[in-house]
Amino acid sequence: VQGMEPVEVTEGDVIVYQGEPGDKFYIIEEGAFDIIVNDEVVVQEGAGASFGELALLYDKPRAATVQATTRGRLWAMNQDNFKTSMSKGRAKPMGPKYLDFLRKIDAFAGLGDAELQQVGRSLVPRWFSTGSTLIQAGGGRFEERFMVLRSGAAKAVL
Repeated sequence: VQGMEPVEVTEGDVIVYQGEPGDKFYIIEEGAFDIIVNDEVVVQEGAGASFGELALLYDKPRAATVQATTRGRLWAMNQDNFKTSMSKGRAKPMGPKYLDFLRKIDAFAGLGDAELQQVGRSLVPRWFSTGSTLIQAGGGRFEERFMVLRSGAAKAVL
């Protein structure tokens, strides 16, 4: 993967620590990883999930600690490559199919094409496996995100 390097991890390895500055973006190729906020596991992520983008996009400290619960493999991208790839993606206008998808979301009703383009460029894709927890009650800061389900199904369990 251009601009990324593989990272092999073993059970118990801590990839990033909550509160520390971010210097890399990660995509999980295989393995299981606990996302920990204030010493509490709020969700477990697996293949296809990514993390670290918020710290790089907004120059904020890491919102969570990420620890491997199994052996695994990640792909890491440093901040310079991440920002370069993001700026290249933001320069490209979105196709009509993607804009039509965004128009169908109630939260974006009334936005014009320029605003929808801006919203679309700020979205960060995430992939979840069957059975993954997307949001957990009491998750704190980690749950301060807006999610749009593009495909698949999700259910709320109270």
